[in-house]
Amino acid sequence: MSSPRPSPDSDESMRMSRRKHILTMKIPFCDVDMAGIVYTPRFADYIVRGWEEYFRSIGTPWEQFAGGDVIKGLPVISMSIRFKSPARCGDILDITTKVSKLTKRRIYFRFTLFNNVENRMVAVGTLVVTAFDGAYKPTPIPDFIVSAITGKTQ
Repeated sequence: MSSPRPSPDSDESMRMSRRKHILTMKIPFCDVDMAGIVYTPRFADYIVRGWEEYFRSIGTPWEQFAGGDVIKGLPVISMSIRFKSPARCGDILDITTKVSKLTKRRIYFRFTLFNNVENRMVAVGTLVVTAFDGAYKPTPIPDFIVSAITGKTQ
């Protein structure tokens, strides 16, 4: 009897399909405000950094396809962040990036920012990107990106 197949959003499925990446980073002093906690807009920077490193980890570094002939980029069309606890200078965060959904024209990401030293969730969020061509018109996600995410040849 075979074991049940993992759901598309399970950790096991993410590993098998190359849909998950963890970036560990230390919060620098320049990212905190006068209260000693991370300045709110920096979280967007962290999410984008996690997203860029995700693409690098699956063999499609951002600089390889941004501004290219097939697509000009993958602009963010939606981002949300829900804060759970403060992050401070010197904290070590794991930024986990997961592809939660992939459609013909969009890639949906989920993020968690977790302080492993203090064992607490700092923030959770989502990000949605789409592809656009040289005329800045929406275009399907290129096959080479879909293949890199799914681990399957198109």
